[in-house]
Amino acid sequence: MASPGELVKRVAEVLGAPEATVTVHDRNLAAAGLRTKGGRGKSAAKMTASDVANLLLAVAGSSMVKDTVQTVEDYASLPSRTGETSVQTDRTASHHGNAGQVWNLEAFPIPSLQTLKADHNFRDALVALIEAASDGTLSSAIENLPRKEVQGHTIPNLWRIEVILWGPYPQASVRIYCDGYSERHSYSAMPADMEGLTKWSKDIEGDPQFQGDLKQIREFSSKTLLAMGDLLKG
Repeated sequence: MASPGELVKRVAEVLGAPEATVTVHDRNLAAAGLRTKGGRGKSAAKMTASDVANLLLAVAGSSMVKDTVQTVEDYASLPSRTGETSVQTDRTASHHGNAGQVWNLEAFPIPSLQTLKADHNFRDALVALIEAASDGTLSSAIENLPRKEVQGHTIPNLWRIEVILWGPYPQASVRIYCDGYSERHSYSAMPADMEGLTKWSKDIEGDPQFQGDLKQIREFSSKTLLAMGDLLKG
């Protein structure tokens, strides 16, 4: 298990963010009760998957360190809205289906994600991915992906996990795919029904945060998730 200092250092390394900035985010989270606390030395706090998820959300979603807590609260609570699967049936055709608000992952099983309920949120999904990276189930899923034989050579199945955050209005998605299969889930606080969406649009009309033309997309991948899993295993 990792200490807060070890988590800060590893997050800074894998995301390519300044360690000083990540340190401030960590302190802000601790002060707000969003990071496990402890003493020093042997009694130092041991980080959990939730602690890791909160720090990743803070660093990936915040433009300024003063926004740490608000950013985490905004993105963490985003409810699952839609899920879409794509299954390759042959070289030219694919089948698309709505997976609803729960994870299917029939071709890329990750139990911690598949057991999430329909009303799960974005942090739940991120925590589940970090737990899978930590307990070895993600590695097992990768190792068990089918491989192709091409001219007598075994070709590994290409795979990837993408975690994407949009701003300034917080929205997010998680995409998991391998050769022949993909599943993507969206997370948003925007109402799903037309009546609610219309009311929401009127409520935010004139809000400077949503009227600007500058949009941002920030993304991290399975590289970060596996690094966090290795940190928690240690």
